[in-house]
Amino acid sequence: SDDILIKESIDDVIQMMNVTANEAGVELICNNEISDEIVITGQTSWFKQLLINLIDNGIKYNKHNGQVILEAKHDNDKLFLIIEDTGIGIPEDHRDRVFERFYRVDKSRSKQVGGTGLGLAIVKHVVKDLKGTISLESIYGQGTKFLIEIPLKKNR
Repeated sequence: SDDILIKESIDDVIQMMNVTANEAGVELICNNEISDEIVITGQTSWFKQLLINLIDNGIKYNKHNGQVILEAKHDNDKLFLIIEDTGIGIPEDHRDRVFERFYRVDKSRSKQVGGTGLGLAIVKHVVKDLKGTISLESIYGQGTKFLIEIPLKKNR
């Protein structure tokens, strides 16, 4: 494990995913309130993968001219990430299962958008590895919001 520079990692991912978002006609908005020195412990590549998967889902399952919003902030102990989209949402009876491997909410749509259904399983695994928690809120037909909390590395 190494020190993951949060601000820099997020900026890198946003820059990269902006291309995907533009192609899909979705606006990617980032409110990154993390100061430069804030770090968590883990692997940078995995942390970026977590963000990529969540943003990618937000783009894929969105509507044209929709938005994906990433908010990043922290207090003294924790990093808070919120990834919100204006997409199709997740029906209530599926919400407990979306983190399972290969699980897909909408089989008919998944052929259209591609992917393996591993996205959120990987996300959950990475969050666990970073000693964090993830939860989601969703309104079917209106969008989904993922909330992640990860403990910051202590300086002592």
